[in-house]
Amino acid sequence: MRVALYLKHFPAVGRVNDGTSSAVSGLASGLAANGAEATVLCEGPARVSVADPRGYAVECFANPASGRRFAVAPALKEYVRGRLGGRRGLCLLNGIFHPSVYAMGNCLRRAGAPYVVAPHDPYDGAMFRSNPQRKWPYWCLFERRLLRRAAAIQVLDARHGDCLRRLGIDTRVLETDNGIAPQCAPEETRLRWRAAEEPARLVFLGRLDAYNKGLDILLDAYAGVRAPGGATLTLQGPDWGHRARLERRAKRAGLAGRVRVLAPDYERSPAAMLAAPDAFRLPSRSKGLSLPLL
Repeated sequence: MRVALYLKHFPAVGRVNDGTSSAVSGLASGLAANGAEATVLCEGPARVSVADPRGYAVECFANPASGRRFAVAPALKEYVRGRLGGRRGLCLLNGIFHPSVYAMGNCLRRAGAPYVVAPHDPYDGAMFRSNPQRKWPYWCLFERRLLRRAAAIQVLDARHGDCLRRLGIDTRVLETDNGIAPQCAPEETRLRWRAAEEPARLVFLGRLDAYNKGLDILLDAYAGVRAPGGATLTLQGPDWGHRARLERRAKRAGLAGRVRVLAPDYERSPAAMLAAPDAFRLPSRSKGLSLPLL
């Protein structure tokens, strides 16, 4: 069985850091372990082919059109026709409201290759309340068509299919949970309770996306309570263009000294980072499946 997994920004070389790339890597390694010929397809500044030690291949195609654009690398189109076309393979398209995913779907359809869409987030009300003036036109013109033409839609929870039905999408839904590798979780014997008299340490770990992750809600709530014993709140993760906004919001709310906004730490595992604070905060407005919570 030949399965391709397309994620435009997947790192062909270097460490897999973000959540979507981790999910794609995990699924690809699981498919390979069960006998499938699994290949992750991505785009970047140069053509790269890598054999990952977890059993899958990575094929990166040179594409100068970076970011959210309706452009697929010419060499990737040739790969699709030669390797997946004529129903010789299946492709899993990873992403939601992403022009390159729509363009890749068109490329696969023209080549006669079936595809499955994996949005990684539910199409619920909260998803559409962020930038509705852009999302609703995009939905009507592109996203809806992509989903209707798919062989199936991979969701993280079967109930996410209800959101699709309400939007008029009757495509078959497949529930596939995300997960974590057992070796990523620290052994129970390494965990220690801290002394009760020490100030409590609260943390949010994930991308700094103010709206979808609900970090504006979290800061407002934190400002409305008295932090016992000098408790602190840390927001840590890759910046999606919102870090400065969050820092300004914390300052206006009088949270100086109580809130820290930090860059991601890729040297430590997420599980090890989450073992240090006292409480994890998850204020997301919309969530597919929370790997940090899991």
